[in-house]
Amino acid sequence: MKMFKAFNKFKKKLIIFREQNIQMQMKTNKKKWFGIVLIVLLTIISYAPIFEADFIEFDDRLYVTKNDWVRAGITWEGTIWAFSKFHSANWHPLTWLSHMMDCEIYGMNAVGHHISNLILHIMNSILLFMLFSQVTGFFNRSLVLALLFALHPLHVESVAWIAERKDMLSTFFGLLCILSYYQYTQTFQKKHYYLCFSFLGLSLMSKPMLVTMPFLLVILDFWPIHRKDDFRFRDKYLFFVPVVGVSLITFLAQYLDKAVNPLSSLALIARLLNALNAIGGYLIKTVWPTNFSVLYPHPGNSVHTWPAVFWFVVLIILILFGVYRVKHMPYILTGLMWFLISLLPVIGIVQVGAQAMADRYMYIPHIGLFWAIIWFFADFSKKKTWQYIIKTALIIFLIIFASKTYFQAKVWKNPETLFLQAIENTKNNYLIYNNLGVLAYEKKSHEQALTYFDHGLAIRPHFSECRLNKAKCLIMMKRFDQAKKAYETVISYDEKNTEAYLGLAEINRRQKKYHQALKQCEKALEFSIQPEKTYLKIANVFEQSGDYQSSAYYYKKLLEITPLSPINHYEYARILIKMNQHEKAISHLIRSISLKPSFASAYNNLGALYAEINQLDKAYAYISMAFKLAPDSENVIKNYKIINEKMRVAD
Repeated sequence: MKMFKAFNKFKKKLIIFREQNIQMQMKTNKKKWFGIVLIVLLTIISYAPIFEADFIEFDDRLYVTKNDWVRAGITWEGTIWAFSKFHSANWHPLTWLSHMMDCEIYGMNAVGHHISNLILHIMNSILLFMLFSQVTGFFNRSLVLALLFALHPLHVESVAWIAERKDMLSTFFGLLCILSYYQYTQTFQKKHYYLCFSFLGLSLMSKPMLVTMPFLLVILDFWPIHRKDDFRFRDKYLFFVPVVGVSLITFLAQYLDKAVNPLSSLALIARLLNALNAIGGYLIKTVWPTNFSVLYPHPGNSVHTWPAVFWFVVLIILILFGVYRVKHMPYILTGLMWFLISLLPVIGIVQVGAQAMADRYMYIPHIGLFWAIIWFFADFSKKKTWQYIIKTALIIFLIIFASKTYFQAKVWKNPETLFLQAIENTKNNYLIYNNLGVLAYEKKSHEQALTYFDHGLAIRPHFSECRLNKAKCLIMMKRFDQAKKAYETVISYDEKNTEAYLGLAEINRRQKKYHQALKQCEKALEFSIQPEKTYLKIANVFEQSGDYQSSAYYYKKLLEITPLSPINHYEYARILIKMNQHEKAISHLIRSISLKPSFASAYNNLGALYAEINQLDKAYAYISMAFKLAPDSENVIKNYKIINEKMRVAD
């Protein structure tokens, strides 16, 4: 009887314990969902201006708007291209596939592409919240970490710039890699290890930013995972296989694209000094983000020494403090190490591009700084008075960061506002002057464009891209002698510059000096790695000279390299029409429309071609579509009237 009563008593206690456990779990789940909803709402509000933003013609054209492989959407040919070719000095096939998917869904509607970026940023913020709340057990601190990550204005560049999809995609898979690794450390099940390895590979195929992941996992082992088993280092060995492989592929892609600055042009000491100044700049902008620029120009070998020395001393002090407090505050040292090690691939020791630093480079390194700051102040504020002060300061900072993010996102509305901000906030920004010149050129404000190009060249006389753009502008103004001189100047210090030879060929073509134009094209072909532009120029020269057979030959060669280019199919069809090869021309025009459904000129030519061979129903269908797409086009209006008249007579 006593045993029966004891059993019932134990049973009741067990039921109460289970109910309490369920209630606690429900409470925890509610808190987590509250945190997730808060992250989503605040992030959407802060980034609301990007819903009105356009493509930025600064890498967006390379990644989306002028990239035929991407614009075609998800295709078998495009998928092969993404994995097998270098483009924009990079190899990141998953990034290309994500842009292709966007084009498949949204077409060339920039809002859709921006929405995809924002969704990825929100998902990264939620993953960060889930990761740290699970690993550390601190809900509030993890939520603050996620909110700082979601709302910090230095991350606007990564989110608002469509071409920076790679940042968020790489981080997304990187955080999944860490989550899988944490699961592995709790269970040591191989499936979690293989998931971790797979997510690392996917991250590196999005952007090779996390090549330092094996070292970052060692940092996380120390804190917050607290892993101490004998296999914690050995488990990282396999991760070096994709890391080394992708690092070599990336370096090759950047080297072949001439994006890597050699030591002869930028000394090692200048790289180290600039790296220290950049670290200082990142620390300042983390605490007080201001004076944003889409590009901070590299000072070259004229780097200021004393600021670099100052930031070196600051770094040493911070690291020594972290080491001193490592037993009681391990998050300080690990946060600093995460910041420095994750920043290493883009700090400029291997200098790629013309930037001294970049806001987007802080997307991953910020995580370490944020956790060091949050955990330090949380542990520091044990007294209620300090808790009130720190919580108030935190709310104020979050409001300031969110508002700065909102206003900075507004700047990304169009390229002109973005570039003018860069000119205002930086000095000697020759690259941005060049970009402003290109914008003016595209608006046919040629004199204004020349002014911008001259500003850029006054700062950097050997800046080839700017001088080439100036020469193009001079050609449009029919100032051929000045344009020729500009191209020859580029060749004088860069004798293998294919764009300069093609520019000279264009001048000769316009002056009907076809033999000289072809000789310049041959020179360009000799030095070009990707011959698409050269084939196109040769085809144009032969067409103007009346040699349609040769022109068609080079268009055919061009299409072998660019099978998904609607404009090249269209141009090839034009030549075929001149050669009376109508059936072949029709097939290429139809292919052109399938690749670009809004291609009014292709519909117009198809309508005219079908009318010529008396297939009036098809002619009317295509010309009607052309008229719908381009109602103000004189050529379309003319063909529309002709076809309508033919149909009236036929009836």
